[in-house]
Parts: sequence; structure tokens; C-alpha cells
Amino acid sequence: MLKTGTTSVLDHFFGNQKVPFTGAGGAIRAMRDIGLRHVVALTLSDKRYEDTIPLGEASKEVSPEIERMSHSETRGAESWLDECEAFIGEFHEPVKLTTCCPGPSAVQRCTDALLTGAAEVSRRRNVPLHIHLAETRSQKLMGPKLYGTSLLGHLESLGVLGSNVSLAHSIWIEPEDVDRFAKSGATPVHNPASNLRLGSGLAPVPAMLEKGVHVALGTDGAASNDGQNMFDAIRLASVIHNPSVNDFRRWVTPAQALAMATREGARALGLQAGALARGSLADVVLLRRDTPAFTPLNDPINQLALCENGSSVETVLVGGEIVVEGGRLARMREEEVLGLVNESIGRLRADIAKETASARSVEPMLEEMYFRVVEGKGE
Repeated sequence: MLKTGTTSVLDHFFGNQKVPFTGAGGAIRAMRDIGLRHVVALTLSDKRYEDTIPLGEASKEVSPEIERMSHSETRGAESWLDECEAFIGEFHEPVKLTTCCPGPSAVQRCTDALLTGAAEVSRRRNVPLHIHLAETRSQKLMGPKLYGTSLLGHLESLGVLGSNVSLAHSIWIEPEDVDRFAKSGATPVHNPASNLRLGSGLAPVPAMLEKGVHVALGTDGAASNDGQNMFDAIRLASVIHNPSVNDFRRWVTPAQALAMATREGARALGLQAGALARGSLADVVLLRRDTPAFTPLNDPINQLALCENGSSVETVLVGGEIVVEGGRLARMREEEVLGLVNESIGRLRADIAKETASARSVEPMLEEMYFRVVEGKGE
């Protein structure tokens, strides 16, 4: 991400509760070493997996695997909140580029006690709150089923929404949810490449922008996007909504997409960044002009959003320190790290095969649910 001009990242760190802080500590040390500013949201979930999606009768056949998943990912609300407090206490050091915050996994995966408790931690600690919202159609169905309203409507009823809250995806929402975003100042985070990769759908970004919603832009993680290049996200956000909006005057403009990736992204992370202005963090990206993307230079904004792919990035400063120079990382030897990755995969292959087999055991159940939901049968 640094090599393609991203200076700050929010990582909703999902892992296994058997590993301290789900292993986020190692990632934090790595991001500090490389010079990447980061917000790490610790994933919290206290509901059983089978209670969070509209499963059918087929779930009974794979109940042992579902129970294993639930056991590995969930714990009581108070236990999670204590863990989150300890996590923030140990790693939260903005001067070392690290912001730590609560990250409720998703609305339907958390009890009200966990959601409101996480919101209280966020406000008291003055850190962001990050949640996944309505990424899939099946998740949307859980709002009326569990709460009698949309997932975002439930967050509003709990008093959780605010300008410190960002919500990844925000695809399957109701028209009134757009007004809830605008009223609360909460930030939906649009992840166009991931949403295309998984066929999840598209967030109603043009409608959000028309209502003055602060939309931010992301890539999502490596498990659902094969690259973390923000220039890809900017270009996609600029073009993929056009076919569904007949009035071209409502299309997302390159300038809007660029703002989503800079100023609005910084706002979602609670950072004074994303613009070259007095008082902002000294996070700066310098791009070469003698590249195909900027030759000839006609409209810098349009060319940044629609032509650039990150290959023109020459220098990156984070907090005033050069972390990319001449297109190369300045604080680590890339070849050495890539070599370590290749060595590590050998140790991991057996575990990967085991987890893949476990995942395949629940595929028929999820496939049945998927087609039942998309065909509107037995919702």
C-alpha cells in the first residue's frame, strides 16, 4: 500500500481468540517498522454464527463445524470489552503511528450490550469505532428478523451512530438509512473491488453523496480483494455506478472519488490528514509527471483518478519521514521479506489444507442459503 501511495490504513483485524489480540500485535509491529500509519480495529463478536445468518435445515448436518467456528470467534460481551480495553492500553500510541479501537464484527453478530459497550469505549478513549454493515443480501434480512428494522436503524436506536463511526460496505441498506448516515455523520466505507469480486452488490454511493453523506473508500482485505491498491478503488468508484444511474449528472465524479480516498478516509480514521493544509499530519505522496498517466498533463484530478495505477509514486512521507524513495521502501529490504514469505508458506500449507477442508464441509449449507436468499424463497 505504501508503494502505491497509501499512507494510512484501517485494518479490521479478524482472527482467532486463542491468539492474544487475534494476532494483531504482530501486524502492528510490522506496520510500525515499515512506516505505515494504521488504525487497528479489534474484531468483537458474542453471538453464535448460526444465529447471525438465515440458515436452513441443512445446517444441522454440519453442526460440529459450526460449533467450532462459533467457539473460536465468540466470547461474552464483558470478556470482549475487557480484552479491547487491554488491547488499547498495550498498543494505542499515535506517536508511533498506531491507533487502536473497538471493531464489532457486524451488527447482527453482536448483542446490544457489546455494541453499546464498544461505543462507550470508543467515546471514552476518543478513538474510532468500526463495524461491518449489510455487506450481503442475507445480512440485510437479519435486520427485520432480529430487530424489526434495518441493521443501521438498530444502531441508531441504540445511540451508537456518530461521526466517529465507520461502517464497511453498507450495500444492502434502505433509503431511510441514507438519511440516517447524513444525520449522524457516520461514514459508510465503499469497497468496490471486493464487492465486485464477491458479487455482493454495490452501495448506493450516488444517493449518499447527494444527501451529503461522508463516504470513504477502501480496498477490503486480501481475502476478498487480490490487491490493496487504492488507485484501483478510486477508478472503480468513479465508473462502476454509471450504468445504474441514468442521469449522468448524478454520476460519481473523479474529484469525489479522490476525496473519498483522502479527506473522507482520514475523517473516518479520526485523523487530521488527507489534505495539504496547516495543522494536518505531514503525510505526503509525490508522483512523477513523466509517466504515461500524466503525459500530457491536461487535468490532474481526472488523471489521478482515472489513469494512475500507483506506478508513478516516487516518494511517500508519513509523519514527515520518507518511507518510500525512488519507488522503493526506505525502511526495509523488500527482497528479504518476500523470501521470508516463501519460507513461511511451507510451514503453513498443512494448516491451510485442514482449514480449507473444514470450510468445504459447510459449503453446501451456505450454497443452499445463498440461492434461497437471492431467489427470494423462504426468507
